[in-house]
Amino acid sequence: MNNQKVAIIGGTGFIGNFILEQFTEASNIVVFTRKPLENYPANVENVLVDFTNWDLIKDKLKGVEAVFSCMGTTFKQVKGDLKLYHWVDVEIPLHFAKVAKEVGVKHFLLDSSVGTSPNAKGYYLKMKWELEVAISKLDFDSFSIFRPSLLMGNRKEFRLMERIFQGLMGALAFLIPGDYKPILGKEVAKAMIQQSLKQGVGQQILGYKEIKALL
Repeated sequence: MNNQKVAIIGGTGFIGNFILEQFTEASNIVVFTRKPLENYPANVENVLVDFTNWDLIKDKLKGVEAVFSCMGTTFKQVKGDLKLYHWVDVEIPLHFAKVAKEVGVKHFLLDSSVGTSPNAKGYYLKMKWELEVAISKLDFDSFSIFRPSLLMGNRKEFRLMERIFQGLMGALAFLIPGDYKPILGKEVAKAMIQQSLKQGVGQQILGYKEIKALL
């Protein structure tokens, strides 16, 4: 990992924050956020953006080898505004990927979700599928799609029902098939870091088994 320059969008989110915590050996980490990071190390450059200032983003992406895309929100956070939901979860990371490709980024790593499909019943999974397909058409040397199921671990914001559900799923994990097994967010982040070291892998989809194999 030495002398590698990487970038993260969604660095204040659940997976992005874990990536930032664990990626201590990169020579330069550029984290694009809308709000300032707290207590970050010296090798991290926090670039404040509103994701409309693409010239600045393009400049800061120069020399970056791998991009971690962990951008996302929730239906509750956007107060049911599907246009805003789509802008955050699809349009921002897609435009970011286009700029990354333009400046020569070789490896794009996307935090997606198990169950993505154009025929999925949920709007969230349809958006994730739309983003996967759109980025795949950019033809990165390496495009790694991570599709974890329920993410386990403590979040910054307390979600009571999610905490209860996590407890139930953790106890019953042995009954859950394959890619739908719950997994620690920290493990997904670690696997994404390990995958980022690979070059020329083409497009790869990593579910539960593939993520665990990288740990």
